[in-house]
Amino acid sequence: MDKIINCQDLELGCTFTACASTETKLFEEVLEHGRTVHGMKEFSKEFYDRVRLSIQEGYCDLEEELCKYSDCWLTSKSDKNCPNQPQSRSALREDWCS
Repeated sequence: MDKIINCQDLELGCTFTACASTETKLFEEVLEHGRTVHGMKEFSKEFYDRVRLSIQEGYCDLEEELCKYSDCWLTSKSDKNCPNQPQSRSALREDWCS
């Protein structure tokens, strides 16, 4: 599973969400966001601890992951991963994703 963190969880008043395949890559995204958006120049041990405690597991591309199990509901009608996607939820079929 991927690693996910929401900036709101760090009480920075921001809706940014970072997602990466490893904790190291996630920290790189969080630090870059902190520098560029919040103007943070230094990161304390307490900040690293707060980030680490706020990390959740999930999928960066949940729709793609669901397609692996033939249970995708994509918002884009032209998604390349699910070319057989139905036009409506009522047309749900197991063969959406080939």
